[in-house]
Amino acid sequence: MKDTRIDRRLFLRGIGGVTAGAAAATALSACGTGTSRSARGSGKGGGKTVVVRDSGGSYGAALQKAIYTPFAQETGISVKVLNLGNAPLLAQIKQGRPQCDLINDAMVSHTKYVKQDALDLDRLKSVKSAQIPENQITQHAIGHSYYGQCIAYRWDSGPLPGVLLSRQEVTMSTVWDGRIADLQKQGVPVERQLNGMRRQFSGYAIAKGAANVDNAYKFMDFALRAESQAAPAKAFPSNPSSPLAYAKLSEDERNALAGAPKYYDKGFDRDVDWWLKNESAVTKRWLEWARG
Repeated sequence: MKDTRIDRRLFLRGIGGVTAGAAAATALSACGTGTSRSARGSGKGGGKTVVVRDSGGSYGAALQKAIYTPFAQETGISVKVLNLGNAPLLAQIKQGRPQCDLINDAMVSHTKYVKQDALDLDRLKSVKSAQIPENQITQHAIGHSYYGQCIAYRWDSGPLPGVLLSRQEVTMSTVWDGRIADLQKQGVPVERQLNGMRRQFSGYAIAKGAANVDNAYKFMDFALRAESQAAPAKAFPSNPSSPLAYAKLSEDERNALAGAPKYYDKGFDRDVDWWLKNESAVTKRWLEWARG
């Protein structure tokens, strides 16, 4: 009988790209150059500004077009965007001197920003109107979208999350669902298995000591609307947290997302509390195994 035990070196070679991809994503988020861009409104209410932190890249570009610019046009409040990583952002918050008013980040990261302002839900009418899931409404942050970690594969032997699959270096991997959606649009013969997909939400929180708190609430209320959540999903494979947002997409747009109604019940939410308690221990065990 063939020995089917996992060879550590072979396994690490296969998932190396996965780890590298995750590390690259983390590095992109954590590199924190402090660069910014802005969207200006029609000028009414002159001088009004809100500074929003996001991770930039193609996701940031989609938010600029679908949310930042429309918000500025509707309210006259200029949106300035700060691409800042977790470490410097956390340091700023601890010092009580955040450069941003509103933080767009993973919900698990929000739990680490110990000096965030507790939210006044009475100022966020869209939380109720957009039917945001209750488990994504916390004291300090509201989930607006998620990405799913799923298994992806390629039928004709050969191809990772994204690059490894397309280069045919591995045939199966865990990967963010949106990466596979992008590859499919490019004609790469890959598929994703959404049964058992793990959902990881991102959300908004207001930084403690923010200079423009009122404008931050106005922006968050706008961005959490069902139609606002649907808008970036047309350009980027972002899965809205609002179930009503999917009805505002075409059938093709909706079914390309892991958050589509027909897929949602097949997945589960990441247990943030468990990971906060066990992350160090799990990481230690992983590194011990990986290093042999």
